[in-house]
Amino acid sequence: MVEVADTRFPRVRVRVRSDADTDEVAELLPGAAPGAWAMVPLPVMVAGLHLLDAYLPVNPAAEAVIRRLVAACVARIGGLDRGNQEEWEDRLDRLLGSGRLERDAVDAYFDKYVFDLADPVRPFLQHPALAAECSKPAASGKLHFDRAAGNNAVWWDHTPQDTAMDLDTAFEGIMLWRGYGPCGTGAQRDHGGKNTKSMKAGPYRSLVSYFPECRDLFLSALLSCPPPWAWPSGPGPDTAPWEADGPADPMAPLVPAGPIGLLTARAAHHILVNVTDGQVSQCWVAWGTLTDLPAVRDPFVLDREKGGPVRGSHRRGLLRDFDALIAATDPSVKAPEGVHRPAWIDVYTQLSLDQLKTIGPVRVRAVGYDQDKREMGDSIAYTATTPETLAACLPAMEPRRARIVAVGRQDCEHAEQHLLSQLRSAWRKIDPGAKVIPWEEQAQTVFWDRADDLFWNAVRTVTDPATELAAMTRAVYDEVTADIATSFAGFLPVAEHRKWLRIGLALRDGRIPPPKSPRR
Repeated sequence: MVEVADTRFPRVRVRVRSDADTDEVAELLPGAAPGAWAMVPLPVMVAGLHLLDAYLPVNPAAEAVIRRLVAACVARIGGLDRGNQEEWEDRLDRLLGSGRLERDAVDAYFDKYVFDLADPVRPFLQHPALAAECSKPAASGKLHFDRAAGNNAVWWDHTPQDTAMDLDTAFEGIMLWRGYGPCGTGAQRDHGGKNTKSMKAGPYRSLVSYFPECRDLFLSALLSCPPPWAWPSGPGPDTAPWEADGPADPMAPLVPAGPIGLLTARAAHHILVNVTDGQVSQCWVAWGTLTDLPAVRDPFVLDREKGGPVRGSHRRGLLRDFDALIAATDPSVKAPEGVHRPAWIDVYTQLSLDQLKTIGPVRVRAVGYDQDKREMGDSIAYTATTPETLAACLPAMEPRRARIVAVGRQDCEHAEQHLLSQLRSAWRKIDPGAKVIPWEEQAQTVFWDRADDLFWNAVRTVTDPATELAAMTRAVYDEVTADIATSFAGFLPVAEHRKWLRIGLALRDGRIPPPKSPRR
């Protein structure tokens, strides 16, 4: 991995496109090679987005916060954060035609503001007042989401919490805290007459975000910049934290005034790191608001009028939400109601044929954090990308394939429900007093892992997956019950409910009439 050093800016780990121009890579990223990883300072990365195809943070969830930050920078530098419809479309066409941001414009923007994590006056995305307002600093390990802090149990990372960390690790930790920080307790902070250590949860805590995934990160960033009239907006100037006159007031969190503030300024935690010789030895993490952040619709979440945004779950495959993302429907399927898909998808569906041709294939990239809103408990960060492109599945472009998306999703969910129902019924005949069904978690994991392959193959080939889905579901039932199916206690219950599973799946497929209820 190549490292490009510039201590004035935070660095991001990225991957160079395998087909990138070698001369241009050598000029912008000395020592890097197509297909290789590189640690790149923020302005160099923004200038070279067209040469890159992936963000590779250590914690995958940080990608969602980084993508928002980059989208804000591209929108500001490229002028996509302002103007009327005609002006915005002209700028988009120019950017698509050039395929990159102008290097001079990038340099001018990053030279205008402070991005140094260790700056003594305006450290990047930090609040210097915390050193005076908080009782005492925490060990640097507080920044690290996988490193146990305080008296919490050690699960993943056995590094002592007081071990110093480099600035690259600290920057990722700052991004994670701003996006996914938990509610609970932090540093005791005395500000504005309020002296407390209680914190609210971050804006993306336990959520999954959906981003455009193009052939390079520049096109992905462009599609992440819907026109300004498509974003929630409030009064006042639309500024990023580093553009504002001073740090945000924790006593009065504001409604974002536009896309830049929405993507970069929403945070429930305030952070400060103590840097010595390029290493973070201590930090402060404290409350950044005493009330919930003003409610706005984030442009990268799948929002529901009932239940709020879709929560992150590492067991929930993209197929579960893909029909809602592309608005695929079928008369035989109950479509999700009150669902608002990410704003960038609506913009994508309205692009001209020439623009779509220039952009090329676009897939959906999900970045989620499966976590509780409490500080304690397990958490799993994950990413996933759709095998099929958006254009290949949109109802307006490919109605037959869109129908398979809608029907396939519902059939998979019904098959899982029937599988779990029969497993529960079988186990309760074996152990009538059981409150926990030991087969459920294994069955869900195996089922969705295999259903994912079946679903995307059906979408690709535009075929009904019902027969293969029924066979796979029965196979999962047989596998999870195998240890007890031949026992004296389990033989009859397992066999009986395998029969009802088979009948239920066949009935779902419309091949046989409804069965009579079993005798009790």
